[in-house]
Amino acid sequence: ASSPGAGELTNASLSQTIEAACPSASNDDPNGATLVPYSVNSAYPNCQVINGTTVGASNSSASAATGSDVWYRFTAQSSAVSIQLTSSSFDDNIELYQKVGSNYVLMAGGTENVSSGASDFERLNYAGLTPGTVYYVSVGAASGSTTGTFQLCIQTLRASGCAYSIPEIGRAHV
Repeated sequence: ASSPGAGELTNASLSQTIEAACPSASNDDPNGATLVPYSVNSAYPNCQVINGTTVGASNSSASAATGSDVWYRFTAQSSAVSIQLTSSSFDDNIELYQKVGSNYVLMAGGTENVSSGASDFERLNYAGLTPGTVYYVSVGAASGSTTGTFQLCIQTLRASGCAYSIPEIGRAHV
């Protein structure tokens, strides 16, 4: 047997550590917004809850808030909508957007973050939608990097053609 020459290894052991990729939310930006079908939330005031999470989400550049958020989209069935958000781990924030060209534009008065702190409840009642138009909703933390699970409801408030709407609770934007 010959002895190893310069630069040769006799007993080499290589180890490689493979770390799992960080989970990412598929609806972390408005282009990947999850569709909320009309039939899911059509019987106001009863609401079928959508369970979601911001785990793996980041602060999307399209959102006005500075916390981790995820996106949903819905087609307006009437001129008003009620959006409710509840979580236990972050300060809830709701933002309503419309897509104009390739940009997502925050609707005037389309932000709700009245309560503060973890475990708060937010409800945005918004009037002035155009039936048949797709709208986008950013939900998540108002600021910071706290993430967690939440419950969301996006629901028609009234049929188009009604003279006025009276929200059950919350704030109305006209």
